[in-house]
Amino acid sequence: MSETVRTRTTTHGCVVVFGGVEVYYGRCKECAGFVGAQRHGSEVSRGGRWPSLCPSCRERRDKAHDDSARRRMAAKRTKEYASRDKQFADRGWEPVRQGVRHSTTDPKECEWCMSSFCHCD
Repeated sequence: MSETVRTRTTTHGCVVVFGGVEVYYGRCKECAGFVGAQRHGSEVSRGGRWPSLCPSCRERRDKAHDDSARRRMAAKRTKEYASRDKQFADRGWEPVRQGVRHSTTDPKECEWCMSSFCHCD
């Protein structure tokens, strides 16, 4: 029984198909290093994209993406907190400190709303 071997080229490499397995060999599009991957059984018919980056370039790209997202969210929070703190200051209230609980050592209950943490003054 002879196994047939088929090959095809892709954007960054080639695919060899034999015995129900697809094996991809290619070059990283950033550093020209080796990129390899394989699909077995039902994964073969499913298709999809082959990797275009080697593991080290992919890790570096993912880390840069995560750092960028972290900086964007920090900037967004800073802007939102500044807006919120301005609204508190306009009303004469003490701004909320993010992640810090209110002091409950000597709560002063409001006579109007009967709350220990009110801003009715």
